[in-house]
Parts: sequence; structure tokens; C-alpha cells
Amino acid sequence: MIARLLGRTRGHPLLGALSTLGTKIGGSVAALAMFALASWTLDASAFGELVIAFNIVALAAVVAVLGQDTLIQRSWGEYVERDPALASGAIRFGLAVTGSGALAAVTLFALWAAFVEADAAVRDVAAIAAFLFTQTFLHFTANLGRVSCGVIYSEPARELFWRAPVALGLAAVLATGGRATVFAFFATAAAAQALSIVWLGTLVLRRLPSAVRQARPTFAVREWVGRSLTMAAAAMAEAAHQYADVILIGGLIGPDAAAGYFVVLRIAAIFSMLTAGIHTYSASRIAKLYYLEQIDELRRLLAQIAWLTTAITLALLAVVVVEGPLLLGIFGAGYRGLGVELTMMSLINGFVTLSGPGPMLMLLTGADLPYLMLVATALAIRIGALFLFAPTFGLDGAIFAVALALAPFSLAVALYSIRRIGVDPTALAALGRRGRNAASGGGA
Repeated sequence: MIARLLGRTRGHPLLGALSTLGTKIGGSVAALAMFALASWTLDASAFGELVIAFNIVALAAVVAVLGQDTLIQRSWGEYVERDPALASGAIRFGLAVTGSGALAAVTLFALWAAFVEADAAVRDVAAIAAFLFTQTFLHFTANLGRVSCGVIYSEPARELFWRAPVALGLAAVLATGGRATVFAFFATAAAAQALSIVWLGTLVLRRLPSAVRQARPTFAVREWVGRSLTMAAAAMAEAAHQYADVILIGGLIGPDAAAGYFVVLRIAAIFSMLTAGIHTYSASRIAKLYYLEQIDELRRLLAQIAWLTTAITLALLAVVVVEGPLLLGIFGAGYRGLGVELTMMSLINGFVTLSGPGPMLMLLTGADLPYLMLVATALAIRIGALFLFAPTFGLDGAIFAVALALAPFSLAVALYSIRRIGVDPTALAALGRRGRNAASGGGA
């Protein structure tokens, strides 16, 4: 019965999208609980330092994977049915590059800790380095699992399996009146991520198509290196959008302000998780449909997803507006006054969510260089606006900088997708005749 249900979920777009979005939201809730519990077991300054450290290594992990998490999705869609030998080679290439990137990132972090943060405890440095290494590999293995096994297997390992143990451990510390430590936080997360990687690797080995498993791998190294460079640069810029704000605000305004911004960002991240869920589910199918030239089916898929995400986004916005102070209070009474900032950030993230999976559409259909130019421009605007507005206007200025960068970027990506690729990724795709037919299960 369970196998039959999983099979139906993989086969039906709305059910598959709903399961992916549900997992992403579950991961967002787990992350919210994890950091909320950390805020109760650390003083404000220590919590600010923790979130700054977390954002630094999370950004480093995205950089260290060197674009292989995105490249493997494109390569799978392009090769798995047409050339299994190249598909096999793409997996080996991705593993080798990811391993090299992870080792380089850990080495650089260790050198930085030794010469810049010489007073840092050795065990703390080791735990953070282990987290960096395992998260880098988790990015790649989760995306490989997504295309080879399905999102219903890959996303829980990526979103829940490592966050839940950390949250449970922090809850136990709080219940016993203890104090959290940087070492325990990162060591627990790293161990849980390592188990997730092993689980995903086992699934991938079992579920690889026999043609890919038996094929003698061939490599298109020059082509893959070129794609990797643009995808890695785009991923770095995207990650900077997600993580650099907290780091910069910590330097511009101080750890306490960084903690307040992080709290607002973490609650509003439920929309970012929804956006990531859209990208995750659609990415597992965009490349395959595009390279098989099934464009009408691709349009129908995105229209179906648009109906679902619009409904969820509006519901979440209502919850944030009505229950914002309650959500902020999860992190402590001192954060309850950030209701306006939370609403502003949620509206921005909600707009990005409704703009749809245009980034994945561009990255997986050969428009990675134009996408890199767009995301780099948005990042430059965001950083410049942060330096301009945050020191004077505090958190409100920082949030304005986010809006100034993300709104034009999302519109530009959507317009490119419509005009150059011929597919509308936004929520507006659900309003036309195609979208209504898609929502009711009709053809494109």
C-alpha cells in the first residue's frame, strides 16, 4: 500500500509538488525550532555569534560544491535516456569535483581559524569543519537523489534528517536547564548530515537505471567544466543573497542587530523554503521535459504548480500578519517588537515565491550565463544598498535593500523565461486558459 502511494505521488504533478513543498515547510519549521531553542540556551551576543558562524559556513558549503548540485540535474535530464555512459560519467565527475571542493573549503577554514581566530577552541573548529564538509556533500547527494530516486526520498534527508536531531538535542538542554555550545550544535549537525549522505548514497546505488550502472563512463570534461564555472558563480551569488546579509549586518551594526535580523529572516524563510520547494520539484522534471522537447507538458506542469503555490503563499502571509508577534516570541520576548519588519520581509519573500521557478528554468535549459549576470547584478545592488541604508536605518534599511535587489531580479528572470524560453514560470501562468485546464487535469 505504501509503495503504491509513493508511486502515485511520484507520478502526479500536484501530489508530487505538494509532498515536496510539505517537506520544505517541515524543514523550515525544524530550522525555526532549532534556532529558537538555541536563542533560549545562549545569551543574545553568543546567539548572534552562532548565527554569524552558521551563515559563514553555510555560504562556504554552497561555494564548495562548485556548481555540481545544479550540473548533475541538467546532466541527468540531458543524458540519462540518450547516453547512459555520459550520465555515469557525470555522476563520477560530480563526486570528484565535490570532494575536491569540500577538502579545499575545510583546509581554507582551518587555516583561517589558525591564523585569524587563533583563540578559537580546537574542538569548535573541528566541529564546524565537519559540518562544512558534510553539508557540501549533502548538497550534491541530495540533488543526485532527487533526479535518480525522486524528491520524496531526497528532500527529507536534505531538510529534516539533520535539523531534527539538533532541535531535539537543544530541547533536552533547555529542559534540563543546561547551556548550549558551539561544539555540540555543529557536531550533532555534522553527524546527522553524514548519516543522511550514507542513506542517500545507498538509495542512489539501488535505484540507478541498469543502463547507467552497467555503462562504461565517458566524460565531457571541457564542456562540464565550462558549465560548472557559471553554475558555481551563480550558486555563490544566490548563496550570498541568502547568507551574506547576516554577516554584513553583524559587521555594520553589531551581533545583536544581526541576531534580530536573523530571527526575522528565519521566520520569513518559510517563504524561501516554499520557493526552494518549487525549484526542487520543478528542477527534477524541467531538464527532462525541455531536452525531450515536451514544451507544452512543461508549461502545464508549471501552471499546476502555480495554483498550489499561490494558495499556500497567501495562507502563509495571512498567518504571518495575524500571528507575527507570537512567532517572534518563540525566540524570546525581546524580539516581539519586530512585527513590522517581519511583515515586510514576508511580503518580499512571498513575491519571490509567486515569481516561480524561473531561476531553475534558466539554469537547466542552457541560459546559465544570462542568469549569472542577473543574479550578480542583484547581489551588487543588495550589498551596496546594505552599506548605504543599514547603518542609518537599521533593520528597516536592511530589509529595504533586500526589496531593492530581489523585486527587479525576480521580474527580470520571469520576463527572460517568457520571452526567450517560451515558458511562463510565474503565478500568472495559472490564470490563463492553459493554467485553468492544467489545474483541472486537462491538457496544455
